[in-house]
Amino acid sequence: MYQIAQAVLWGWVPLVLVMFLIMPARRAVVVALIGSWLFLPQLAYSVPLMPDFTKVTATSYGIILGALILDPKSRVLNFKPMLIDIPMAVWVISPFFSSITNDLGLYDGAAQIVDKSITHGLPYLIGRLYFRTPDDAKEFAMGLLVGGMLYVPLCLYEIRMSPHLHEMIYGFRPLNDWQQVKRWGGWRPMVFMKHGLMVGVWMTTTAAMAFWLWRTRAIKDIFGVPMAIIGPIIIMTAILCKTTGAVMLFGIVLVAMLAVRYLDMKALLYAIIWGIPVFLLLRVTGLFTGEGVAEMIGSVFPPLEERASSLQYRLDHENAIVGRTYEKPLLGWGGWGDAFQVYLPEYNSRAVPDSLWVRAFGEGGIIGLTSLFAYNLIPPLVLLMKMKPKEWCSPRCAPITGMAMIILIYVMDCMFNTMENPVFIVAIGGVSTMAACLSRDKVKRVQPVDAGPPLASSGTPDDGGDDDLSSDDPLILIDPPIDHDRPLGGAT
Repeated sequence: MYQIAQAVLWGWVPLVLVMFLIMPARRAVVVALIGSWLFLPQLAYSVPLMPDFTKVTATSYGIILGALILDPKSRVLNFKPMLIDIPMAVWVISPFFSSITNDLGLYDGAAQIVDKSITHGLPYLIGRLYFRTPDDAKEFAMGLLVGGMLYVPLCLYEIRMSPHLHEMIYGFRPLNDWQQVKRWGGWRPMVFMKHGLMVGVWMTTTAAMAFWLWRTRAIKDIFGVPMAIIGPIIIMTAILCKTTGAVMLFGIVLVAMLAVRYLDMKALLYAIIWGIPVFLLLRVTGLFTGEGVAEMIGSVFPPLEERASSLQYRLDHENAIVGRTYEKPLLGWGGWGDAFQVYLPEYNSRAVPDSLWVRAFGEGGIIGLTSLFAYNLIPPLVLLMKMKPKEWCSPRCAPITGMAMIILIYVMDCMFNTMENPVFIVAIGGVSTMAACLSRDKVKRVQPVDAGPPLASSGTPDDGGDDDLSSDDPLILIDPPIDHDRPLGGAT
């Protein structure tokens, strides 16, 4: 069975190229991206001078090769950066200077740039190239929902029988810590991902997208199955995945989105977006250490006492890493784990960076942490600033704002976990393009390129959509591909 895993992983790049030959390019990107994340094995092979060859890097290589060789309309070679790309550029380049300042050498610095370029830069570039219009966003959202539907029976199986599908198909188990797969007296599914937390975040973001497109009437059905059935099924499965934090984040973002729809109020979304850097500022400066928080949660909510202990563990280790990074605050300690060489006697272990933010701060300092969350948060913020509430919730624009919504869920999860997902980085790239090229001063219809046959039906005013907004009337200007590379806010 292990040979199956090897064959699937090494054969994925040519298979992606085949996808570009047999289906429209944009759909090939969606199928390759989501299909690899959901179903490919958890394998990693060392490659000289390059990041490990995994399902993430294999997919990025395959899509970029397909774009260069088989899709001349992708315009990879003519790509021009915009101002909104600066945070991603800083995130990719800054590890070089972290390596230099820590005497790790030019070779290590160059290797760090290559690693960040492939694991973060390429997915972001894919999003910038292929998800630029409302129709592109709808294709992405449809891929997300189909992936969620395919995962429902697999999750339910593992919830009942225990997480062993990966071992059944590929011959090995990616996680052997059974304490991590038991929650609330039952099993937490892993399916083909590295950890149950990844599955939980995937299903909650899929549930959020399903609910949003259902309530905005952006999509009536998928393959003939009504959204009124699909939405509740995915939501219930997400809850049964037993990822408490992800479910809470789903609820927070959904309340904020519904406030825009029914109350014309964007304040809650602004609070979420600005609340994240404020929280990080408090943590990095030591103004908030979390002292007493876990104890209070455990006393007020006794069923959550175990989770409160886990929270205290995270806070203590984060505080230790933050304290060590004060020694090199600007660029951190580099990528060899020196930031985490802090011994905590109460846990009899060295510091463990459970959260992506504290890992970014420890390795890249203030510059690394700022660039990471800037490239994640600026696109949804720009979109929110430029769009009116009615535009935000219109059937035509709901897939775009749905992409922004799942980005926020992902970013908030990164404040507590290190569960990076290339699907969300692609979404960030797409929202970056759409946000930067958005204007209200005129309406311009954009015909999708290589769209392929529709997967779903869209809502209209006659079938329950918004009375004053037609799903066929774009309320924003998304420039055609040939004109999309303009500065931030360039459309006037």
